[in-house]
Amino acid sequence: MKSPTNTLRGQLAMYIMKTFNPPSIHAAVKRLELKSTDTFLEIGAGHGESLKALVEIYHEQQTQQQNLADMSNNAKKASSPSRSLDDASIEANNSDAHGNNIPQKVILVEISSEFQRTLHHLVQNEIPKNMFPTPIEVHDTDCKSMTFLEDNSVDTIFGFNLVYFLHPLEEYISEIKRVLKPGGKLVFGCKFGSLPKKGACEVFVNVDRREICMVMEKAGFVDVVSEKVMVGDDNPMMNYVEIRGYKEEEDGLDLQLKSRI
Repeated sequence: MKSPTNTLRGQLAMYIMKTFNPPSIHAAVKRLELKSTDTFLEIGAGHGESLKALVEIYHEQQTQQQNLADMSNNAKKASSPSRSLDDASIEANNSDAHGNNIPQKVILVEISSEFQRTLHHLVQNEIPKNMFPTPIEVHDTDCKSMTFLEDNSVDTIFGFNLVYFLHPLEEYISEIKRVLKPGGKLVFGCKFGSLPKKGACEVFVNVDRREICMVMEKAGFVDVVSEKVMVGDDNPMMNYVEIRGYKEEEDGLDLQLKSRI
């Protein structure tokens, strides 16, 4: 994987990533609709914004549970509560069913030595276990060869502002597919508008969403789509393109006809 920091354009891209990416990444992580039984893998974890987003989701869950407990206590004291505990429980269960849970395991992969230090510091010093009880692994390696992962072992793989640097893309997609479980999803978050045109800079190799989708489909991913996600109306730099695809089920079922609960 090529490093984005070796050129002036690369340094500009790094500035954009650090300045405008955090709200975009937080929105992207919430769109993943992770389940509490998932193994989540982020490739190119960078400054750890996705991990911070997961911690935020965990805090939201804890607040919701505390509010539900308070509502239960208030319902016991009130003679005719305006809202029943059962209604609140149903709402909480529906929220869980539609995702936005923290996964049972988080794996972060990062090849940059600078980002590696940032991630290790974040995990070891800034996120105590009582803030985020899920086990976190940090692997200092290229995601083209994730030998520490078994076949069919990951539910969701996510990479934000990463796919441009994966060369050759086919080899990375092949390895990603290997470790994904059947039915598992791959999601790239991309900001193509801030990138140089194809061929203008050797660092930014994959800058065409259609070509990226074609590589994924050729590798066997199904339901591959790209769509623009609006995050900030006031600042278009926060908006991004989501490219998403699924590893086909072993029995070949059409994933479009199968409910992903």
